[in-house]
Amino acid sequence: MPRAWSQQQKERGTRLVLSWFQPRNCWKKYHGGKVKYFKYPNSVAGYQAAVLECHAWLQQQNQTRPLAPEYDHHIRVLRQCLEWYQRFGTPEDEDEIVPEVVTLVEKIETVFEADGPLPPLFRCLPDGVNLGQKQMLANFCDKGVEGPEYSTNAFSQKFGALNWSPNATWQERIRQSSALTSHHRKLPQTVEHQVKRFLDFKEVQVRGSVLKSRTWGTLNERLAIFVSWIKPGTHVSTINGNTLTSLYEWLLRQSWGHQRRKNVFNVARQWIRWAWRQDDVELEHLPKNIDSREFVFLTHIDSTGIAKKTRTELLWTPDDLKDTLDLVPDDFQLFLLLMLNCGFTSVDIGTLLKSEVQLSEGRIVRQRTKTRRHEHPPVVNYQLWPRTVRLLRAHWNNHPTLALTNRVGNPLVVSKLIDKNGITQETAWDSIRRRYTSMKRADPKMPRKQLRFLRKTGSSKIRSQRRFLTIDSLYLGHSWTTVADKHYNAFDGEIYQPLDEALEWLGREFRISGS
Repeated sequence: MPRAWSQQQKERGTRLVLSWFQPRNCWKKYHGGKVKYFKYPNSVAGYQAAVLECHAWLQQQNQTRPLAPEYDHHIRVLRQCLEWYQRFGTPEDEDEIVPEVVTLVEKIETVFEADGPLPPLFRCLPDGVNLGQKQMLANFCDKGVEGPEYSTNAFSQKFGALNWSPNATWQERIRQSSALTSHHRKLPQTVEHQVKRFLDFKEVQVRGSVLKSRTWGTLNERLAIFVSWIKPGTHVSTINGNTLTSLYEWLLRQSWGHQRRKNVFNVARQWIRWAWRQDDVELEHLPKNIDSREFVFLTHIDSTGIAKKTRTELLWTPDDLKDTLDLVPDDFQLFLLLMLNCGFTSVDIGTLLKSEVQLSEGRIVRQRTKTRRHEHPPVVNYQLWPRTVRLLRAHWNNHPTLALTNRVGNPLVVSKLIDKNGITQETAWDSIRRRYTSMKRADPKMPRKQLRFLRKTGSSKIRSQRRFLTIDSLYLGHSWTTVADKHYNAFDGEIYQPLDEALEWLGREFRISGS
């Protein structure tokens, strides 16, 4: 009959932590007057499992011993004192204290880790035979020492008590060190975590009306592609010039249009620059090629490799506008006229306020939402064509603030951030663009033009006339660029005769009735 594994170890002279107890067919441990049994087989695997459970049991027993909470508290506080020395350095008059504190901590830990009852903590203190020991006792025992007769006192702050604390100087030092430690808590350095931090920061800007929700949505969509490519768990410190080159090469292999590839690449570079500027992100150096002109995207070529139409070809002609106005409903005629009359986008139309419209004077006085975060955004006073005014009166709604809404009274354009199951998402829709796309799809007679080029058509037409050469920026509502415009040309919101003349001429060029 083969010998049991425990008997084999005994014959070899191997000392085991546990003993095999044959009557109960299990392992046992005697500790502190108690016997604990561990029901595992008499084998290597059984012994190892029993030892693990035994260690857990011994640790639990040690923590429940009398004075164990006091020992744990003193070790923690003294370790905080040593951490302060490491962070702030040792004052000249405390050079002899530091080694005594180290010795005290090590002695308390040794006693605490040993088996058996714990002696009162005062037995770990030095005798005060040298200057360092005397200084340490003065700092840590200024309130006294709990003696052998110590009994749990919830209010005692003497050395050895559960509520012991060092003198006021050390209490302030511990507070400073704790604040510094919590402030510099190391954050995860993965690309996924830092991209989320970047988006959280941009979300704060959206909530504070510094950025638009659409901007956040665009960043979120493009960065998701970048994170998926680089892998979420990648450490930020590994990002270098090779990363950008590899990303560029990967994007060129995708079946997307060049513009989308360029957008993803540029957003990735934007995030890399942001991460580099953060003190707590371990991206120490910007890639040397981050501004390289070698990263070229042929945005003038479509997905088939054929050159796109020139911007001149994409502009609306008077016949294009007339044919479209004849085919769309009255409310959509108003949208088209506002785009040409005032250089509006669908967002400008959807956010037009009643307070910005002067129907009796036939004017709109407005500051574009896109320029409001600039220091000197222009407030433009547009003269409306008579046909624009008539349609605006006809479709004036009952909304408390918005001048124009859809047929059920809801905003025409919405872009906002929502919280869905704890995840920030952008919700956006543009009913003007959707309706236009549907109408073009339903009626083949409608000119194949894009809405966004109506605004560009107006600007290009105005600039084509020498006498209106400098009016196009004001027509588009762009932020001022010259020093004179920013600081001296103070006609914001007032009637500007050259712009009125330009708009009147533009209406005649496009044969808008009543212009």
